[in-house]
Parts: sequence; C-alpha cells; structure tokens
Amino acid sequence: MTGFDLDHRDQQASALPARPMPDESELRMTARDARAHAAEAAARLLPDLTLDQLEDDLVHLVRSTTVKPPHLVFMTAKELLGVAVVQLDRTQVLSQGRRPYLVAGQASALLAACAFDLGAMPHAFELTRAAALYGQVAEHGPLQAYAHAYLAVLYYWNGNPSQAVHKIVEARSFPGVGATGTARLATIAARAYAHSGQVEEAQRKRPRSLRS
Repeated sequence: MTGFDLDHRDQQASALPARPMPDESELRMTARDARAHAAEAAARLLPDLTLDQLEDDLVHLVRSTTVKPPHLVFMTAKELLGVAVVQLDRTQVLSQGRRPYLVAGQASALLAACAFDLGAMPHAFELTRAAALYGQVAEHGPLQAYAHAYLAVLYYWNGNPSQAVHKIVEARSFPGVGATGTARLATIAARAYAHSGQVEEAQRKRPRSLRS
C-alpha cells in the first residue's frame, strides 16, 4: 500500500461526519432493552427437569402396558400427548423442541396400538400417521421406522398385504433401527408376503434366527 493510498483514506475518514458519543440515557436504555429481551427468551426455555419428568412418565406408561387394559393406557397416553403439546407451545428453543416432539410421537404410537386393540382401525391408522409425522419433525429414525412398520401391521390386518410390504420397504429406509428392529421388520414382511401368496419371497424375508 502506497503513501498516497494512506493519505487518501485519511482524507476520507476526516470527511465523514463525527458521530456523537452515546450519553448515559441511551446506554441505560440499550442495556435495559437487551436484558428484557433476554429475560423473555429465557422464559420460553423449559426446565430440563420438566422434560425429564415427561419422558419418565412415558417410560412408566410403556412398561405398564402389559398389565393395564387398553382403555386405561389410552387415557394416560392421551394426557401425555396433551402435556407434550403444551410444552411445545411454551418453548421456542429449537434444541428443546425435539424432546417433546419425540414424546408426542411415542404417545401417538401408544394411542394407535390402543385404538387397534379396541377395534377402531381408522383411528389406529390416523394416530400411527401422526406418530410418523412427529418422528419426522424430531428427525428420529427409529420412531419413523416403528410408525411405518405399524402401518404395515395395520394394512396386513386390514387385508392389504401389498401395501404392508410397501410400508416395510419405507420403514427400512430410516436410520438407527438396530438388529431387533430389523428382525421385526423382516417378520412383518414375511407374513405380508405369505398372505399374498408369495411363498418364496416370504422365506427370504424371514429373520435368520427363525430359519431352520
């Protein structure tokens, strides 16, 4: 950089109008506005203990499904879904939103299973699709896989094995399913293929642990 460039910049800087220094009143107002906005943002932050309790309640409910009748599980799962929705309305923190979305999806999946047990097939479909959508928003692969697999079960029992197979293919596309989940998907697919008369395909889809 030459001396001429430096002189030219100095001339430009001196030509700019001088900005007044902020006085005490402006400094105080700026600090107050920043503090008020930060306090408002913090008020939208859910305590971790609240989310922990919500998740613990869901785990307790899942463990009780073996001893509770479907209509009681349905009522409790409905309450949990409502609490999760309220928590989602309270927080605008993206990192926290995933947890209540996941609880809402899992509660919807429980509600779907109860609806199926109670013979309400249309509502079981609707609730399972809700669970899949919650899983999509939460970006949770296992929940999405479970929801699509359960849709496959519903289609199977509804007399539509070809659609069941299609849903199994979709379920396998999600990450994080694990060995147990993969085996269950294979079992559902094998039943659907067998129901549709595709015996050879059903044999290929059977989990290895069930093959003789």
